This record gives sequence, C-alpha cells and structure tokens, in this order.
Amino acid sequence: MEVSKDMGINVELAQIHVKPGNVKDNLEKHLSIMRKSVADCVVFPELSLTGYTTRDYFFNVTPSVDSALEKLMTTVDDIDKCVVLGIPREVRKGILRNSAVVLRKGKKPLFIDKLYLANYDLFDEKRYFQEGDVKNLRTFKYKGETMGTVVCEDAWHPEPIELLTRKGADIVFVISASPFRSSMIDIRDSWRSLIIAHSLMNSVWIVFINMVGQGEEEYFWGGSMISSPSGKVVMKMDDMKEETRTFLINAEENRRARFSSGAKDHRKELHKYLYHY
Repeated sequence: MEVSKDMGINVELAQIHVKPGNVKDNLEKHLSIMRKSVADCVVFPELSLTGYTTRDYFFNVTPSVDSALEKLMTTVDDIDKCVVLGIPREVRKGILRNSAVVLRKGKKPLFIDKLYLANYDLFDEKRYFQEGDVKNLRTFKYKGETMGTVVCEDAWHPEPIELLTRKGADIVFVISASPFRSSMIDIRDSWRSLIIAHSLMNSVWIVFINMVGQGEEEYFWGGSMISSPSGKVVMKMDDMKEETRTFLINAEENRRARFSSGAKDHRKELHKYLYHY
C-alpha cells in the first residue's frame, strides 16, 4: 500500500564509518548528512561522534564532544529535524556514560544512557563507562509520533524496549556499534532475530542502525535494518558499506499489528519473582 507522508514519518539511517577519537572529522560528517537529508529524523550509530574503539582516549575527547554537541544543536535549530546520535557523556567529573542523545529544534537535548554495558568476549565497556539510570529511559515526541531509543546491548535484554513501548513508543531506535566476532555464531543472524523478536513481542517499529568499517582492530559490519510491528524486515542496508537510506514509517501499522497480537498483555507480578533471581 502506498503510504501518504501525512500517515508517517521519514527516517534516514546514517550507516557511517567513524574515525576513532577524531571528533572534528566525525562532526563534519554528521553535519553534512543532516544538512542534505530530506527526512524528518536522522539517526546515527552508537558513539558516532567519537568512535567505539576510542578506549582510554574517551576521557581526552569529552571536551570536544561538548563543543560538537553545541554545533549540532545550532544546526538542528536551522534545519528543524530530529537527530539521534551516540556520545560519551560526562555526567560528573571523570564519570562517563555511553549515551544516545536526541536533538530537536528549540528543545534541550534528551540523553538516554546505556543500561547494560557489554563486558564479555571482546567488550570491556565497564573500564570506561558507568551504567545508566533506568529512570532516564524516556520516550520523546516528534511530529506527532512517540519514539524511544536504546543503545546496542540494551536490545539484548527484553526490558528496555518493552518499557519504552509501554510508555507509548511506536518507533524504537537501536543505535549500535556491533563488530564481527570470532565466535562460530554469525552476529548478523543474531541481530536480525533480535530485531524481529522485539518488533513482534511489542508490536513496534524497530530501527537498527549500526556502525560500519574498521575501527582500530575491530571491523563493524553495518547491515542496518528496519522491522515492522508485524516482524517483517522492510528495509535492509548493505553489509560493509557506508551509506544512508531513508524509509517512510507508517505508525498505523502498530494499530493493525496490536489487534492480532498479545502485546497488550503484561503480568507485572512476574517481575516480583524475577527480582529474586
């Protein structure tokens, strides 16, 4: 069915290569994409302003992130778009969190901190970051749509996306910096299964945007995708290729999907028992 622009919101996925520690060049790439975009929302990957593999240098680049954020906010006010990107956020002196930040014209930045830090296999996030505060997991509105965002590892757990959808989100952005791993499991298949499962269980649009290209010794595979509320992958970007792509999301599909799913039901007492395990 052809979708009228009045029925949806255009989202541009910026699957970009990010230079570790080079905030100046990364900022210019963000600004260039934002200014050229014809979409309502532009979404970038996790830690898109600094790179994921910046490691101990995160502490050195934080002042540059703050000044870059001011330039991004000024640009958002000029172009009147919703922009989601990833940054290391210094919440107090020397304490960093891995955060998504939502920018909208005339509004203060909305920060959503990563709740579950990846600290297994090749990941060592607890060396650099503090876990986020659950109370900061909030939805936001833009052009009549209610949306939310989580950061990478938070999508490997059921609660964050479920909480956002129960707070009213019809679209959830998953910003990610997922590299290839040496395990036998193809991480691309795992992500695809996760994205579809969240869509189906919550009758929600899931927009997964991943980093691409080499970052120090890691290689980010891209493969960003969108899954509809009925669990159908409606857009898939190329692996190992830097590109941007726009898709018109029709939030009416949330209504149709919820009519024929169990997404409305939730047994709160289960959490009372989960608390003990």
